[in-house]
Amino acid sequence: VGPEGAGQALAKAEDAVGGHSAAAALPAGYLTTLYYECNDLERARQMISGRTAIAMQACPVGSLLRYCRGAARLFAHEGDVSSARVILEEARYVATPRRWLRVRSGCDAEAVRLHLQRGEIGHARQLASALEALMPARHPSPAGSFLETWTSRCTVQARLAMATGRPGEAVTVLEDLMTRLAGRMAYQEASVALLLALAHEQSGRRSAAFTALQGALDFAQRTGMVNGFIDEGEPMQALLGAWLQHSPQAT
Repeated sequence: VGPEGAGQALAKAEDAVGGHSAAAALPAGYLTTLYYECNDLERARQMISGRTAIAMQACPVGSLLRYCRGAARLFAHEGDVSSARVILEEARYVATPRRWLRVRSGCDAEAVRLHLQRGEIGHARQLASALEALMPARHPSPAGSFLETWTSRCTVQARLAMATGRPGEAVTVLEDLMTRLAGRMAYQEASVALLLALAHEQSGRRSAAFTALQGALDFAQRTGMVNGFIDEGEPMQALLGAWLQHSPQAT
């Protein structure tokens, strides 16, 4: 369901049971991420305005994860990193006793990203270690929604490896993850492709970096994804600049 269809569902829920109901919070979770990625920041703000408490209480796993992660990205994008961290910690507090590993891993992955962008490697390592201890010894078969949980875990490991000078290790983790995601979760696949491109670039493999970047750009062209690129900061800006100079497809 695209932004317009989900927006219609939200409007119907608000008309029927009120803007701050559980029924309205559920589609708001998905719309927060959709609007944020498309850089429609005003509508993304509308999605989270006054809804956090009910989202924490009543949203199911998928909606809550997208609400909290989208809200955290919006806050951080606007320079309010403290609020981003607060909502991620609130989600962690809710998810842990409920054993919602999918929410916990997704929000921890976002918290790790924020820590590493600010050079807080010790904090990032603590979160990564705690999350790793929760991972099951064996993958569920079929993987189902656990694939999203595993994606969060792998991005945590890859970001830490890149932050500590081990981009080759990040490439190995992310390439295996891309194989698992192929054709299953397009948004996650595109997001991981961005990180893989940066890992290749850090490893000195620009051609491979451009190949991974092209996959994410193809997805962005179809969907309007913008902020996934912006959120990767100066390394992604530099890589995109190099791609624009050297790729025939950029002309």
